[in-house]
Order: sequence, then C-alpha cells, then structure tokens
Amino acid sequence: MCNILKQIFLIYLKQFRLTIYLIIGIFLFFCLFLAYDVRFMSDKEVLACLTRIYDREFIVQSTHSLNEAERAENVWRVKVYDVVPADEPERHFWAFNIVKAESGGIFGASDGLRDTLSAEIMLATFAERAAQSGLAYELTYDSYPCQASTGYYSGINVNIKLKAVDNWPAMYELVAASARDTLAQLPLGYDYAIGLDFVFIYREPDWPKDKFYPLWVMPFDFDTKEPLSAADIQAEVEEKLLWYRDNYDIWKKYQ
Repeated sequence: MCNILKQIFLIYLKQFRLTIYLIIGIFLFFCLFLAYDVRFMSDKEVLACLTRIYDREFIVQSTHSLNEAERAENVWRVKVYDVVPADEPERHFWAFNIVKAESGGIFGASDGLRDTLSAEIMLATFAERAAQSGLAYELTYDSYPCQASTGYYSGINVNIKLKAVDNWPAMYELVAASARDTLAQLPLGYDYAIGLDFVFIYREPDWPKDKFYPLWVMPFDFDTKEPLSAADIQAEVEEKLLWYRDNYDIWKKYQ
C-alpha cells in the first residue's frame, strides 16, 4: 500500500514540476516579448546613428509604431521615423527600426535601422539625368518591413523598358553616371547598401503581352559598394538576359 501511495505521489510530483516549468517558460516568454519595445531606438539614438552614417545633422519629425495588420509577414515590431536633414528640411525620408521573428538564427532579433535617404538621393540624381535625356521610366517600391497599404517603403525600383538596341549603351552610361554622382554626395568611405535598383524590362515584339524579362541590376558593387561602370552594367544585363532565355519557364512558374 505504501509503495502504491509513493508511486502516486511521485507521478503527481512530476506533473506538478512540469506544470511549474511550463508556467515559468510562458512567463519568461511574455517578459521577453514585452521587452521587444526596449529594442526600439529612441529619437536620440536614431539621430546619432544617422549622423554617424551620413555625417549630417537630422531632425525626427514624427514616429509611428506599426500594428500587426501594418507589418510584413514574420516581422514582430516596426517603428517608423519620419526624418529630415537639418540643412534640407524639405527632404523627408524614412528610417525603420525592426524586430523580426528570426534574424541570423536568433529568435526575435533586432534587424537594425534601415533608412531611405541614400535611395532618395540616388533617385533624384537619376531623375535629373533622365529628364535631360528624355528617358522614360516607372517606379515601384519595396514596402518591407511594412505592408504596401501603409504607403511606407524601404527600397525603390526604377523600371526601364529596353527598346532600340542602339540606345542601350547610353542608358547604361546614364545609370553609371547617376551612381557616381550619388556616391559623390555621400560621405567619404560610405559603405552601406543603397536601396535603389534598376530593372531593365526586355520584351520582343512578337511575345505575348504578359511575357517579359525583368533584368535586375544593382548600380553598386555588392561587396565594395563602388559604383558599377557602364561596361559592368552591360555585362550584368547580358548575363541575366541569357539566364532568362534558358530559365524563363521555370521563373514564370513561381511568379
């Protein structure tokens, strides 16, 4: 009888311990979850970070913490900053402080501060040259870490239709010159990614309307952050053109 009671006691003790461990685990999880807001930078920290990147003074105009419906998938926290340079108060751009579900294998890790100032500088530089040359283009936006419906974006895509082959070299040079001009407006040694890409849209006349090759080109070298030359851009376009010719059906299947 004593052994039976002892076994029953041990079973209940084990269940009690598991319950306690579960309660502690849930408590710690919620403590960690509630602590994510601490990872958001203060206005002062955002300004210090931007000043370190751009060697300029900035002013935070407003902030907005996004709710779940406004955030991209697998993003747990986003705080958006509307910022202007102190010497250019008309030039608004956004900075994003992000906590993802996972970053670098770390559960609930901060994804750091992103901003759109360098992309806006690049776009303005390119737009001026494009207007002078009569080059038409369209813009699309990367809304991450937000939903597109919010109107926020962290990246810009410049879409250019490839038409007469004779004009392609001039387009490559225009993009390369815009990249050089952009880098000249940024601090010496600037080595951060610039969130603006070019998409050359290739389409042959007899293709169906929904068939085209989107030839993506980053205007800066991924590793060195140096601007690509016109020859580099041409090589990128030609390489991607060959890839799409061989793999278009596979690419289209997953769109």
